[in-house]
Parts: sequence; structure tokens; C-alpha cells
Amino acid sequence: MDAGFILELFIKGAETEAKMPANGERPKKVKSQSFGYVHSFEDMRQWGTERLEEHRRAFWTGMNGRVSAEDVSSWELCNDLMKQVRRERDRRCLWAYARSKMERPRSFSAWCKKDEGIHRNYGKACADRAVEEILLFVDCKPLQHKGNHETCTLQDEADFEHKAITLGEGAPDERRTERHWMAPDAKPLHFDDGLHDFDWAEARNAKRREQYRQRKTAA
Repeated sequence: MDAGFILELFIKGAETEAKMPANGERPKKVKSQSFGYVHSFEDMRQWGTERLEEHRRAFWTGMNGRVSAEDVSSWELCNDLMKQVRRERDRRCLWAYARSKMERPRSFSAWCKKDEGIHRNYGKACADRAVEEILLFVDCKPLQHKGNHETCTLQDEADFEHKAITLGEGAPDERRTERHWMAPDAKPLHFDDGLHDFDWAEARNAKRREQYRQRKTAA
């Protein structure tokens, strides 16, 4: 499972949620009802091309508008996975980004500007961070130190410093050395100055002379 699979799952969940009634919404009381009539093939043979096309379109539109049990299960899975995302804004951004990728998309940029008051790039970064947290949970590595989901938005400038575990005030005395993990009597690792002026042709000639000297000695 990767980030693309998670995103596709949430896009499918957004499609299902769009077909479902709103929370707390109830169907209106029926005043009159028209029962559907199943046409026979004999009736349909007498229809023209336009009538058949209209009937075919109405059939497939109704099929696409239905919510299956599998769709509801996927939608419930999305809600369960969303519980692993800590920030509420990240959860909202992930759902909004998934809705922007539906068959009838809703503008993610407009949602970020009007509803959240943030830039689209920041909203996309929040959605990516939510996916990252879900992946950490799915991979069953909750204790692994991986800070990408914490620093993917509004990053600070690079700060190069020592690790507190080796050079901090609380580190053992034997580790608090100027050369980090090097032994106290180790020599510095300097680049071989002789390689700066290395001549490949001269090295080959020296090797040939050595081979010639060995053959002459053996003879």
C-alpha cells in the first residue's frame, strides 16, 4: 500500500459520500407515487433511436447513482483511517482534495481560499501530511521515528548541528569528544594529496617497466 492507493481510496470514499443523503436528512413524505413499469422487448422494438438512447442513458445513470455495500464499506474504512490523522485541518484538506478528484470535481483552490483561508499549496501539503500519517499507521510502525509528517509544511531553514545524544550535556563523557565517534588516538582522514597530480599514462608505463623487470629477472 502506498500514497497513491490511499488517495484513490479517499477519492472513492468522496464519491460515495456525495451520493449518500446528508447527515440527519430524511426522505420527504410521499404524496403520490408512480410505480415503474418494465417494458418488454416487443415494446422496445417499436421505439426509435432517440427513445432507446434515452432509456439506456436513464438506466446507466441510475446504476451509477446507487451506493453498493462495498462502496459503504470503503467509505467507513476511510473514516476509520482518518482517525489516525492528528490535525483537524489536515483531515479537512485530505477530504477536500479527494472531492476535487471526483467525477464531478469541486475546486480545491476555491475551497482553500474561501473555506480555510489558506493557499492551495499549503492545503495540498496538509493533505499529503495526512496521507503520510495514515501510511505510518498502515505500515504498523507507529514507534518509528519519521518526522516527514511533522515538517512537510512551513519548514524552517536547514539547521546543521550535533546530535544531543552524542554531544549534548546529557551525553556520556566518553562520547563527548571533538571527533565524535573516532577514537582519541585516531589520525585525521586527509585526502591523498598525491592523487591531485595523478598521471594515468605514467602509472601504466611504470607497471609495464615493472613487468619487464620481472620477466628479465626470471630469465
